Amino acid sequence: MTEPRECRRCHKPVVASAADYGVFERMHYVCFHFEFEHQGDPDVECLAGGCPAAGISLPSRHSH
Repeated sequence: MTEPRECRRCHKPVVASAADYGVFERMHYVCFHFEFEHQGDPDVECLAGGCPAAGISLPSRHSH
């Protein structure tokens, strides 16, 4: 077994998407997405299919 490859964006081991390491420019899929595909606020879902921000709902910290 080989050592996990390092993500060039976050420097953590790439394990789950290791088979696609080259496709995702030596990054995790999420790191690749936010580096090259996502526009604007990272917490707001973008139009790219499979956006990791899909379904995020951030509760307001302000009381109404």
